[in-house]
Formats: sequence, C-alpha cells, structure tokens
Amino acid sequence: MPLIDLLPFSSQFYGALIGAGFLVGIYGHAAKMPRLTLFGILVVFISTLLTMFAVAGYDGGLPPGVKGDTR
Repeated sequence: MPLIDLLPFSSQFYGALIGAGFLVGIYGHAAKMPRLTLFGILVVFISTLLTMFAVAGYDGGLPPGVKGDTR
C-alpha cells in the first residue's frame, strides 16, 4: 500500500490544516513569539505539500467506500 493512500481524500482536511496554520502564525506574530510564528508557517508549508501529494496521487473518481461512489 503506497503511503499516498494514507492521505485523507476530503479537501476539508487540507483547508482546515492550512487555516489552523495561519491562525497559529498570526497569533504567534501578534504575541511576539517567533517560535510559534515559525511553527504556524511550517504547518502551512507541510499542509501545502500534503495537498500537492494528494492531488498528484489522484487518478479520478472516488475511492471505494466514499459517499457517492458508483463502483
């Protein structure tokens, strides 16, 4: 089983992860906490990479077991 199959299929996961990273980064910047700001930036960067890997592994259609699957 390839590791890319372990990534979530829903785009809501990636959007929530990016949003959380931005919120953490903004809070860290406002509170003058450079390490927290860096952590927020890293979360956004990693979630962007995960999104790109998930899209690269997409071969069309819904995976088995997902609501709306017609297979």
